[in-house]
This record gives sequence, C-alpha cells and structure tokens, in this order.
Amino acid sequence: GVFYLISAFYVFSFLSVAMIRSTKRPEGNAQEGMVHDIFEGLKYAFRDPTLRGLAVALCMPIFFGFSLMYLLPAWAREALDVQSEGLGLLMMVMGLGSLAGSLALAALSNMSRRGTWVLINGFFWGVVIAFFSKATSYTMALPFLFLIGLISAMFMSLHMTLLQTYSSQEMRGRVTSIGIMSFGAMPLSALPFGAAAEKIGTTNALFFCGLMLLAFAVVFAFSYSRFLRVE
Repeated sequence: GVFYLISAFYVFSFLSVAMIRSTKRPEGNAQEGMVHDIFEGLKYAFRDPTLRGLAVALCMPIFFGFSLMYLLPAWAREALDVQSEGLGLLMMVMGLGSLAGSLALAALSNMSRRGTWVLINGFFWGVVIAFFSKATSYTMALPFLFLIGLISAMFMSLHMTLLQTYSSQEMRGRVTSIGIMSFGAMPLSALPFGAAAEKIGTTNALFFCGLMLLAFAVVFAFSYSRFLRVE
C-alpha cells in the first residue's frame, strides 16, 4: 500500500511537470546528439573555476553525507532497537528538517559569500552526523536528525542555486543536470560504508562518515580558497 501511494505521488508530479509550457526555443545546434551535449556540458563546467569547485564540493554529500540514508535502518535497530514505525518516525523528523532548511534558505533574499556557506554547511553536516552516531535514545537522536535534514537541504539547495547562477543561459540545463546526476551516484557510498559497518559497527561507521565529511570541507576550504569568495 505504501508503494502504491508513493507511485501516485510520482504520477501527480509527472502530470504537474507535463503542464509546463515554455515559449522560448532552445538555442544552439540540436543536431549534435545527446552524448555530444553531455560532454560539452562537462567540458564547460570543468573549464570554469567556480563550476569546477562546485562539482568537487558535490563529492561531500555523494560519498559521505547521504551515506546516513543507507546506514540509518541498521543503526536504528542496533542503537534504539526500533521497528518499522520507529524508523518511519526517524525519517519523518529528518524530512521535517529538510523542509525547514529549504524554507529558511528561500527566505534569505540577500546572502553574500555563498561559497563559504556551502562549505560551512558541509562542515556542520559532518559534525552533526558524528554526534548523532553516538545517540542512545530518541531524545538524543531526533534533534540531530532534524538538524541533519535542515543542513543537508540548505547545502543542496544552495549548491544547485550556484550551479544555475554561474552557468550561461545556453549551458544552464546541462550544468544543472550534472548536479541532478549526483543523486544517481549516491549509492556508491553504500558498499564501502556498509562493509565498514560490518567490521567496526554501524555507530562507528557513521561516526567515520561524519569525520570524513567535516575533514573534506576543511581541506577543500584551504586548498581551494577562492571558492570561499563565490558570491
């Protein structure tokens, strides 16, 4: 029944998007083919220093941030001994945090040094995951999950905004697709961190994810300092 309900929401989303009509025709040569367009978009993104920095920064959630989603069921069973209802509650609280983060970012009309804020979000995302991994009760876990949802939503929304802001009009769709493609790469972290959880325990694997995420943010900030000045 749950899967049927999810499918219904996807159909509703599809129908909503299908109603969108654009009066502008795409620019450029549409005869080159999809593969050519993909490689042109990648070359364009990696030639631009800001877009290249954004592409590298995207490694933070792909390999470390969203690994929580794959480890959470095992962690919840080991740390809190929860069943499906309890896991649903944990996921719901994280979803509420994501909604709050998206609304909070939308309310900020004049945000400067957005590159700095991307890395700050990445750093605190790692810190909160590290603290969350050591939670031993719902009272401890739920606030951390809310913060994880809030921070991750702000990171991804801000990142996608910058991708579109610093792309030229004719390349904006291709560059944005690079960000969208990252969601398909997120399961790559499931295998190594799942194996780590088998060896050292899910709690320690999650703690390691958090440490790696905050370390990535710090190293990236020092090695690519010009990214901190992205507006």
